[in-house]
Amino acid sequence: MSLGHGPVPAPWTEEVYRAVGEAVPSLLARWDFEPPANRYLLAFVAALYARTEFTDEVSAMADRLSDTKPGCYLRLVVALLRGADDLVAELAEEIATWMYYGSDSYLDEPGVSAASKGRITLTKGVLTTAYGESS
Repeated sequence: MSLGHGPVPAPWTEEVYRAVGEAVPSLLARWDFEPPANRYLLAFVAALYARTEFTDEVSAMADRLSDTKPGCYLRLVVALLRGADDLVAELAEEIATWMYYGSDSYLDEPGVSAASKGRITLTKGVLTTAYGESS
């Protein structure tokens, strides 16, 4: 994308996405039984697979973690699940200002949807906070 091209998936990307997608319902069905750190990661999966039926659960978790970095990521997940593109863009920009976050040039790429930018933001950073503040 930094060379002016849209995201170029690897030849196997769609196959992997579908294979993981087949497991998503059974993973998300475990929501109530998993500890908070695992639910945090399940929220991320819900966002990547647009599983909007988990919006309320993720929103409640975001409220509980409101003053933390995981809470910010969860607000991004909720915005993605609700299709709130303006909020997705705002939260992705906010997260990109964090010192350790790395390059944020993908946020300025034309033709890339707010949802894609939000999902890239999640992918780049959500795992760095999964077990530090969400458990």
